[in-house]
Amino acid sequence: MHGVRGKFPETISVFDDLMSAGFVPDVVTWNTLLAVFRQNGLDSEVSGVFKEMKKACYIPKRDAYVSLISSYTYSRCGLLDQAMQMKEASRLFSEMKSSGLL
Repeated sequence: MHGVRGKFPETISVFDDLMSAGFVPDVVTWNTLLAVFRQNGLDSEVSGVFKEMKKACYIPKRDAYVSLISSYTYSRCGLLDQAMQMKEASRLFSEMKSSGLL
């Protein structure tokens, strides 16, 4: 709920508190974080959450990839950065295909 209201530090704080208390996030929790950050233009946070999700041994599904790819394709940056991000988005799309998610 904090993320929907734009209270991103609180969102992370609640997530960290839950993790400290022994809560093990499921795929819905990870995807919710990804979606909230993406919908609010916090693209670097999307990438960080995606990496943490994989580090926690969750295999990203379609929704996670869509959030990450969207963060690259809608990011507001210079032309060189856009080219690099489009290349990364293309790589992720290929990863989705090879994982059987398309």
